[in-house]
Amino acid sequence: MLRKNSIMSYVIIVVLAAVFIFTVNATAQTNDDEYTSEEQGEKKPIPQEGLQSSLELSNKIAELEGKLSNTKTALLVEQQGGDELHNKIKVLTEKIKNLQTVVNQKNTKLVALKDTRDQYNNVITCYRTGLSAWDNQLRVRALTEQDRLIISTELRSVISKCPSIDG
Repeated sequence: MLRKNSIMSYVIIVVLAAVFIFTVNATAQTNDDEYTSEEQGEKKPIPQEGLQSSLELSNKIAELEGKLSNTKTALLVEQQGGDELHNKIKVLTEKIKNLQTVVNQKNTKLVALKDTRDQYNNVITCYRTGLSAWDNQLRVRALTEQDRLIISTELRSVISKCPSIDG
């Protein structure tokens, strides 16, 4: 795109120069009283109108070339800014993906910990129930040795029915 505009600028400059030269020659040849040939050895006067318009065109060309240069520079800066923004977005996207992976891993661990906690709570509740029953039975004052043996056997039976802890 820049190359096409660059070529167009040079074409415009060449066309304007050709028009200027043609205008100067045409003006000089139509003013017979001011135009003299070089064979006669006289200097021909330069028409002031053609010179002034050529200076104006030259100034306009220089101004347009300056604007074109500024526009090209601004376009390059804008493209570089867009590239930097694109790179920042790409880096942030990668960081977000990495963070999402870490969060998913942490969630998996959290679910596993919650399940383990529930297992421990179930085991603790079962043991607590068995021990409370055993303690309540032992508090009776008139227990024989055989009664104590039966109570201990019942405790073992209750505890053996409690869930095990996997892990």
